[in-house]
Amino acid sequence: MDVNRGMSTAKARRVKLSGHEREQFFAKLIQGEVIKGTQKEDVQDQNGKLYSLKTGQEIKGAKGGDGKWQIFLYRKARFIKNDSFPGKDIFISILDVFPDSYSDYKSNKPLVNELTLFLQDTNNLNNFLDYSFFDCRVDFFVILDKNIFHIFSRKDILDVFIRNFEVCNNSTFQKTVFKYAQKIFGEIEVRTTNDGKYPSILFTISRKLQALNMFQRKIKTASFYQNSEYLYCYGSALNEFNPF
Repeated sequence: MDVNRGMSTAKARRVKLSGHEREQFFAKLIQGEVIKGTQKEDVQDQNGKLYSLKTGQEIKGAKGGDGKWQIFLYRKARFIKNDSFPGKDIFISILDVFPDSYSDYKSNKPLVNELTLFLQDTNNLNNFLDYSFFDCRVDFFVILDKNIFHIFSRKDILDVFIRNFEVCNNSTFQKTVFKYAQKIFGEIEVRTTNDGKYPSILFTISRKLQALNMFQRKIKTASFYQNSEYLYCYGSALNEFNPF
């Protein structure tokens, strides 16, 4: 059973400050505004378009700014409230067996397999990723790397995931994993601790630089936006990104 022990106060402060500075800088570049709160959108431009910004979390042993993205960390109540969340009944069933006993934990394996089978359906996977990454309303996915904001359209990101993800169980049948090029790229798992925040369903994408590289290879045709040294657009975003 995985245990999330959390990060130190100093580290949490650095991550939070970095995120705040990132959002403020990007909002200034596009003459938009930062959206406060914990929703998927981080910035809104003058035309009402929404942006979700990602960098990489600090992880032990990571090099070159690499890291992972936490896509969501939801408790049972979150799934209960959202009637439209794809696979909500499966997620609730998985959480219902935690954390009473080890025997209940072992019995979770068929439920994880049920989730895996659910997400192997292309329509289910598309809907799940759309809710998870974009709340079905964010327009652009933006990755900050080496002081450049790489801008992708929501449609292109979903298309890359659908075409390239292999959805399967991990070797212990306790996680649903997403593979790309035979390597684990993302994971859905249960996190349990005694701090009152768990059990919850955690969805992460590992190694943000691998993700960025995949998007760059699959979503071609890219250029700087209006000769800006900070804004770089790809694919459909070349035509759709017009914040002013």
